[in-house]
Amino acid sequence: IPTIKSEGTSLAAIESLATGCVPIVSTIGGLTDIARHNIDSLIIQPKNIEQIVEAIEYLYLNKDKSDTIPFIVDENGYHRLK
Repeated sequence: IPTIKSEGTSLAAIESLATGCVPIVSTIGGLTDIARHNIDSLIIQPKNIEQIVEAIEYLYLNKDKSDTIPFIVDENGYHRLK
């Protein structure tokens, strides 16, 4: 979810995390408030095409990465397990 201008926390990033997908987010806005690099997300610099490509390649070559993200969704919403 690389954005190029400021935004709040992205609903798409939250939904991605809640469904077990690994979002690729940039350091703009509130995205880094919910993302933890190499734990449940990949964080890149904005407008950095090389980092976007590297992140996509990494996830493609390491498909098991998305299976290791610990999370639960309960009546109170999304929570990370520590």
